[in-house]
Amino acid sequence: GAGLVKSLESSGNNVTGMSDLTPVERQIELIKAILPKAKAVGTLYNAAEANSVLTNELAKKACEKLGMRLVEATVSSSADVFLAAQSLVGRCDAIYVSTDNTTVSALDAVVQVTNKNRIPLVLADPTTVNKGALLALGFNYYAHGRETAPIAIKILKGTDPSDIPVKFATELELWVNLKTAKEIGFSTSSLMDTCKEFADKLKEEGGKVEIKIVGE
Repeated sequence: GAGLVKSLESSGNNVTGMSDLTPVERQIELIKAILPKAKAVGTLYNAAEANSVLTNELAKKACEKLGMRLVEATVSSSADVFLAAQSLVGRCDAIYVSTDNTTVSALDAVVQVTNKNRIPLVLADPTTVNKGALLALGFNYYAHGRETAPIAIKILKGTDPSDIPVKFATELELWVNLKTAKEIGFSTSSLMDTCKEFADKLKEEGGKVEIKIVGE
């Protein structure tokens, strides 16, 4: 979208690397896994952030694919987040927050609304799940950096960057907050079983998922 590369297969210039695009479709699939009867997923994002517009469109397509609809609430600053989150209450079965900088900067406000109303909150950034979200599925940026090393080595050995396809993270982390699960009425044992089944499914498809637990 920014025009850095002509295509993911060949940049046509001196650029290549690892994309940090969050696995949106997988995150929506996780929501459907824990809430099989879910019909609507709420989300908050800043429409002025290009990355957020992209992930929002991906979330919308993923929801449609799974027979759900995406209920959107836009924000222009962190001060808008609390009221935007409140506007989603009663209109969705779960709330999804991607890597939107504005929303993540006021994540405590979202957690306040979701936990009070017993709404599952699923995040794209595992490092913030301990703020009170139920689940987070994404990648560890340190591990993501290590996955970039082989690309750098190829370039140092003389490979033209345009001959190296842009890659995406394959090593994901699924964080489960058991304290929040109890607070909003989830069976912790059933939730863990579902998460393990979900992780096994992704592994069968060639991915790598590590489950981590907080709030025990």
